[in-house]
Amino acid sequence: MIVSKEPCENEKNYLCFLNKYKKSYKTKWVVYCEPSLAGSVHVVKYLGQYTHRVAITNQRILNIANGKVTFIAKDYRDNAMKKPVTLDGVEFCEGLHCIFYPNAL
Repeated sequence: MIVSKEPCENEKNYLCFLNKYKKSYKTKWVVYCEPSLAGSVHVVKYLGQYTHRVAITNQRILNIANGKVTFIAKDYRDNAMKKPVTLDGVEFCEGLHCIFYPNAL
């Protein structure tokens, strides 16, 4: 799921993921912020919409066993039908990492 110059091979998946994860934390973040014209209450209400968002709900995870995760996903190639998908646990975590840090790797 992560697109990078260094593709992970199956037998090296875990170490490759850890390496990419560590690199993402070395990224220097630049934050630019101007004062809100609407006031601090508006800012808190706006940010509050995002504080409890999750990448995948517990209801969508069907099974976790033998290093694999099975979950429900929409197949947009098939009229957005909901279908079970099974991924290697590391690949599943890489996908979540991409959601939280899309440009980190």
